Amino acid sequence: MVDLKIRDYVINDIEAVIFDKDGTLMDANIWWCEIIKRRAWAIVQKYHMLFEDAHDIMFRMGWREGNKLAPSGPVGLMGRKEVIWHVRQYLRLRYELVVSSGELEVLFDEIHTAFLRERHVFTKPLPGAIDLIKNLHARHVKIAIVTNDTALNTVAFLRDYGIADAVGVVLGQENMSSAKDTGDPARRVLQALDVPFDRALVIGDAPIDIRMAINCPVAAGVAVATGQTGAQDLVRFTPYVISSLNEISIGKEIV
Repeated sequence: MVDLKIRDYVINDIEAVIFDKDGTLMDANIWWCEIIKRRAWAIVQKYHMLFEDAHDIMFRMGWREGNKLAPSGPVGLMGRKEVIWHVRQYLRLRYELVVSSGELEVLFDEIHTAFLRERHVFTKPLPGAIDLIKNLHARHVKIAIVTNDTALNTVAFLRDYGIADAVGVVLGQENMSSAKDTGDPARRVLQALDVPFDRALVIGDAPIDIRMAINCPVAAGVAVATGQTGAQDLVRFTPYVISSLNEISIGKEIV
């Protein structure tokens, strides 16, 4: 167990930390904006749409000028099923184009398989992320990741930066049976880690991560303003709001 100092707060006796990935450990803008572009171009080509339609489809998925993700998502905040729903609705209402979920699933899978071969170019850990995981692991704190991205992508990221062995459980969209904000994903990973809920905390960059912390419930939900949601909005959900993972200090290990 360790005590964690979050700015002016101290959270005592923590045995496990559950992290979100995109926007918390990894820069989501670089990664997801590239995927959005590739998805949009693939849709335009597959359905014989106009060149300029790609921009509108990108915008609908959450891309914004300057390669930033929209605070409202859907990409970066929601799972693939929800993103596909948004895209289908937009294609139907804007272009009177009826596309099945299955068609877009196949298309997105093809894009993703090709993208993973180039993932190193678009992967960037956020400040303090790698060191925090290494330091927690060194102090025998158990670590899990719950993400709306796939477990496959997450494990690849962890391996690329030499921290895969520090993470005990990875729960991704392909094995998440209920949404984050139900609290169930946090309960599942803590049961797998054999850690009491009140000896764990959640660190994420979005309101849905804090709702997961509350509904689990864990000792605290820490919000880091490095993703799509600003600090002024995150403070509505938790008092533990930081601008960087570097603002978390680990106290002495308690045996």
